[in-house]
Amino acid sequence: QYKKILGPVITTSQSLIATEDSYLKLKAANSNFGTDPSITLDRETTDKHVGVLKFDLSNLICYATLVRSATLKMQKISGNDQVVSVYRLLNNWSENQVTWNNRLSSTAWTMPGGEYNPAQLIDATGTPVSGIFSWNMNAIMQNMVCNSTLYPNNGFLIRVDETGGNRLTVFASRENTTAGVLLPTMLVTFDSAAFVCAAIPTRPPLSMPDTSSTISNSSILINV
Repeated sequence: QYKKILGPVITTSQSLIATEDSYLKLKAANSNFGTDPSITLDRETTDKHVGVLKFDLSNLICYATLVRSATLKMQKISGNDQVVSVYRLLNNWSENQVTWNNRLSSTAWTMPGGEYNPAQLIDATGTPVSGIFSWNMNAIMQNMVCNSTLYPNNGFLIRVDETGGNRLTVFASRENTTAGVLLPTMLVTFDSAAFVCAAIPTRPPLSMPDTSSTISNSSILINV
């Protein structure tokens, strides 16, 4: 006979490449850019560009018990260094259907340009290292992996929050084929523990102690 017990905790690191990404453009509100090799951001009030990206977290949701660290990394391939903010998207979308107006072909965003809670900023940075922007995703990834019912994986929105004239920041998308370019990547270190089967020791039942007889009113040690 066997019983199921929790096995040893193992710490693992993974590099997840975005499985879907695109950008949304206000002046081309019904155009899809899901196959574009770049993700373009623009702060211009009348021609805002924002990016959307998503990662497959299914293996983490199945096995991870604790996210120790998570970092989103993207490579700027042209444009300006400016503060780029990351938010969690509140509704699902499809890479080859998403536009400024619609998250799916026949389903509009409740808020054009992507639905997110402005009060729930994940992280913001404007200081890339050798062209690589990095965002701290520890807390949100812990929630999305270990509490996926309350924090469904709808992906993330990246945007430049300031407004003003035309000022672009262009990142490589997952479709970029330039040699050596970093595609949108989530670096995750997490703990996991799998259930294992352990043999149940064979022991006599309590009504049949390890001796054939006992003396009345005498105590006896029973091995269990």
